[in-house]
Amino acid sequence: MSYRRTRAVLVKELRHIVRDRRSLGLALAMPAMMLLLYGFALSLDVDHIPIMIYDQDGTSSSRSLARDFQGSRFFDVRDMAGDYSSLDRGIDRNDI
Repeated sequence: MSYRRTRAVLVKELRHIVRDRRSLGLALAMPAMMLLLYGFALSLDVDHIPIMIYDQDGTSSSRSLARDFQGSRFFDVRDMAGDYSSLDRGIDRNDI
């Protein structure tokens, strides 16, 4: 599309929006409403993810890491798995 056609369509639409009060109100109000909605009402924070910990190592550093997960606000430790099959069951039941 050429520059002249694009400019002509732009001018036509601007005249239409300015002439019609409702269109002008929508053109100004909708972006402001969306900014407020996405800014305050919509939260994309990921908190309280249910997890199960399977500690195969058993060392003090791995236990410290498991305690860090338990103390986090982002994760909810549901259980400590004793074997891999309990992890599979938790995933299959949608518990973790």
